[in-house]
Amino acid sequence: MDISHTESRARERILATARDLFYRNGYRATGINEIIRKSGVAKATFYAHFPSKESLAYAYVESMNLEENRALEESLERYPGPYEKLIGLVEFLIPWSSARWMTGMFTGSRTITASLFMRSALAAMRSWYRRRRSAMAGRTSTCRRGRRRG
Repeated sequence: MDISHTESRARERILATARDLFYRNGYRATGINEIIRKSGVAKATFYAHFPSKESLAYAYVESMNLEENRALEESLERYPGPYEKLIGLVEFLIPWSSARWMTGMFTGSRTITASLFMRSALAAMRSWYRRRRSAMAGRTSTCRRGRRRG
């Protein structure tokens, strides 16, 4: 078995465990030792992937945002034009937000929630928002250009 594949699986197990525990117990109430125990990895393996609880939380926030952005983009690919994409966005957001309210998992932006507890990660998260905002501005420009042609 490839060592990098094994390391990747261990990292994913740690992230999945942290995701579950952060949702159930909250960030502050979840300890590193509990994450290590429940993910079934050695302490050295945990620290090889995440030097601190803050680095784990940042990776968690980033993975959740990537997952949700990927799902949104896949959903919007079905719609050809800007107006249809707007309808597609609403169709995506209704079940997305409903599922979070029904399960008690909707806490607003994960990035904002996590940044309340991690001052050192705040600068990195602001950078992520700036990159995201720039990417969204580019998409808006594309939609506007498409509208003028149509």
